[in-house]
Amino acid sequence: LSANMHTGALVANYPFDGPSSGSYSASDDDDVFIQLASCYADAHPNMESGGFEGGITNGADWYALFGGMQDWNYVYESDFDITLEQNEVKWPNSNLLEGLWAEHRDPMISYIEQVNRGVRGIVLDSVTGEPVNATISVDGINHNVYTDPENGDYYRLLTPGNYTITVSAFGYLSQSVPIIVPSESYINLDFNLSLDPWLLEAEIEDFEVGEFQS
Repeated sequence: LSANMHTGALVANYPFDGPSSGSYSASDDDDVFIQLASCYADAHPNMESGGFEGGITNGADWYALFGGMQDWNYVYESDFDITLEQNEVKWPNSNLLEGLWAEHRDPMISYIEQVNRGVRGIVLDSVTGEPVNATISVDGINHNVYTDPENGDYYRLLTPGNYTITVSAFGYLSQSVPIIVPSESYINLDFNLSLDPWLLEAEIEDFEVGEFQS
């Protein structure tokens, strides 16, 4: 979860930012992004006065932008990112900073707390207990997140509802689990993956380092 901050408008802007201005461009996690943007706008004392319904907007529905951070982070970095337009004055004077901080402090805290929504856990090797570099998929949503290979932990933001979570990793048997995400919290779901029996009999060579022996 992250956000990038701008001035020049007063609105919480969420992906996608393209391709066409004035046309709503929904990501595969559109409901999550609406929840994130609304959380920020609702906690702000007057963001709804910025001229956008509910104080939020889809990026492309407002105006198209190519190469923006929020789209990049979502598509390539397994990260949910929105753009916070924090003041209608593009270059506010320094004497306005204290007031801006007071207005945006609680919304930023509320936004950070959104990381505690959805499902999270740790993926480990069932024998060694070591972290596994795994992919976390949700049935019906064409967007994956990934474990931290150093620690094996993952965080998959989701809105409340019923889902099926699948964890997969090279050389391991995949596991799928149905879950119910509550309205005000998260599900903790750990996985212990077993080696694929096929792998125990396979001869694996690494073309990346040119180690072809057979």
